[in-house]
Amino acid sequence: MHFFKDKSDLLYLALNANNCICTYDIPCDLLELNKGIGYYLDFYNFRNIRNVDEFAIPIDQLHFSNLLKVEKIINDMDIDEWLNDFNNNVEIIYRNNYILKYLVPNANVDNIIDLYNILMADDVVLKINNNFAKLAQIIPELKNMMGFEHKHPHHHLDVWQHTLYALSLAVPDFDIRLALLLHDIGKPFSYFEQDGIRHFPNHPEVSFKISYNILKRLGFNDEYLEKIGYLIKYHDKKISLEDINNNRTLAYSQYLVQECDALAHHPEKIGKRKEYLENTKKLILKK
Repeated sequence: MHFFKDKSDLLYLALNANNCICTYDIPCDLLELNKGIGYYLDFYNFRNIRNVDEFAIPIDQLHFSNLLKVEKIINDMDIDEWLNDFNNNVEIIYRNNYILKYLVPNANVDNIIDLYNILMADDVVLKINNNFAKLAQIIPELKNMMGFEHKHPHHHLDVWQHTLYALSLAVPDFDIRLALLLHDIGKPFSYFEQDGIRHFPNHPEVSFKISYNILKRLGFNDEYLEKIGYLIKYHDKKISLEDINNNRTLAYSQYLVQECDALAHHPEKIGKRKEYLENTKKLILKK
């Protein structure tokens, strides 16, 4: 085993699907470890040979686009620039290493990283507004919500502004914010209008189906599709004691989504929702 000393080592690695990359900045115990032989890269400086017993993340699971094209690494990109890019990607993945295990081999990691950076900003609404072109390129379906009026007394904002308001109330959790971003994406396709009032009885199911296709397209695996899909599909469903007993963590995530959604409704119409949320939170925290 050894660290890379020059570009030829990078070429050797890239041509060998069985070899692997690791860095000192990623504690091995945080990654999906496999025993075996692997080549290690220290991108701060190239060091001497070092033996290890385990290695992390095969190339075909890293998803870094700048590793997939050998000619880009060897010919088109300065090695220092490449290492800096690698470093930045690694730091993002390290801070959110749980995301790695939810990706399929052909996942669009560049888009996922962009999406993560937007949704996890301190001022998420400002970040979305300043980067909407990029966000809409990743999820073009979002544009259907813009300017789509609720025409309902329980809402004082259009669907997109309601979504942004809900996001502004969310804790800095990628799963919660992603679910909130997509929770009403089906409303423009699941309503009927009666006496000038729009009703959306089936929008959670439609939002779930649209979101499923979006997340699958990005490259999230079935486990993550099921998790986020549940939060979207049941964002209007009351959380029962049975739900809490079955999976308290999931029930709490569902509660957090519902809380942000409820508080983004018309302020004069959320009395009953607040009462429900307060009682539900007590039930969840009591268990």
